[in-house]
Amino acid sequence: MDEFEIESPGGPLARSFEELGEGMRRLRTAQGWSRRAVVGRLQRIAERDGALWTLSVSSLQRFERGRGQRPRLAHAAALDEAYAASHWIALSLAGLEGAGWRPWAQADWPRQVQRVAWPLAVDARVWVHVWPSARCVGVEHRFELTWLGCARRSVRVVLAAPGQYWVLDKPRVVGLPHAELIIEEPMHPFHVLAGLGAPARRDVPLVDIGSGWTPDP
Repeated sequence: MDEFEIESPGGPLARSFEELGEGMRRLRTAQGWSRRAVVGRLQRIAERDGALWTLSVSSLQRFERGRGQRPRLAHAAALDEAYAASHWIALSLAGLEGAGWRPWAQADWPRQVQRVAWPLAVDARVWVHVWPSARCVGVEHRFELTWLGCARRSVRVVLAAPGQYWVLDKPRVVGLPHAELIIEEPMHPFHVLAGLGAPARRDVPLVDIGSGWTPDP
């Protein structure tokens, strides 16, 4: 995936857990942080978000070695923030683990508002895997999507498991550090996983939502 260059010490997206671990190590050392300092950052993120998980120094050491224990998709956003990775960790993990994503079994709590983002440097089609919560399978969902500072549109769909892939082109928003997509559904919580390039699973319906957007005032 070398064609996807990202403004991050991590470089192109990781194609293996060894590359992911090496990128995480480089991100950390570029900031001059110890693993203990990153654990402290993770603890503050977990407390802020009301999360129940914890990660230790030894966990980060194994992650950075790329062998044995692997980071979970449920931790991707927190790891990305704690390592100041500018979405590199989250996008790499989505590419490596997206085919096996099972949010009901992976402590990935559904929400009624989800935010996903991609670096502005990425010039490629992006995807969002939208999965209903366990209690809302087969229920009509009415989504409101907003590219922050750019455009908005609605999506109305009856979501079955394992949901849908939405594919679209990422806009370039002047004055913002990244392209952020806000997805809201006021009645039914849901799960999302964001990535770029070709979605990994072929058993999930693919829906192009590249059209139908209106300017966001």
